[in-house]
Amino acid sequence: MNFFDLVVDYKGSKDNDLGPFTENVLVRTTKNPLFHIEEEVYLTPLQQALNEFATNLGKSMGGSKTDTLKKNQSKLVVCQNLEKLAVELCRQANGDREKLATTGFVLSKVPEKRKAPSAPTGFKVAIGEKSGELAFTVDACEVTLMYYFFCTPVPVEEND
Repeated sequence: MNFFDLVVDYKGSKDNDLGPFTENVLVRTTKNPLFHIEEEVYLTPLQQALNEFATNLGKSMGGSKTDTLKKNQSKLVVCQNLEKLAVELCRQANGDREKLATTGFVLSKVPEKRKAPSAPTGFKVAIGEKSGELAFTVDACEVTLMYYFFCTPVPVEEND
């Protein structure tokens, strides 16, 4: 598994949408025969966090700033528990999107297949500003986001 097949971050969810979404996830993952989910590790803490969030959400409507802070904190706990569960489900499913579709979580988009970027060109090495420092530059390939440069204190043999 190179990426998560489920959306794992729900911190941006609207307050009124998070409760029903989490309830659906709990219903669809409890005793789901396609997964071995330890209830005391994943589901019980999520249910407890959801209950506290629902209570705090109700108090925050027309309540004080402290009530709003409590609601935001309990929402964060729900989101953290959702993330923990989603990551575990992704691990167990090992890329099987049909299994993951039974969980109630949102499936992530299938990544587009991209062709491999061309080899970088125009490498230049210059003496850096400080003693022992080197400055590397390279002409960027169109689809490349970053380059990693590695060095070794021992010269590499031609056969290595």
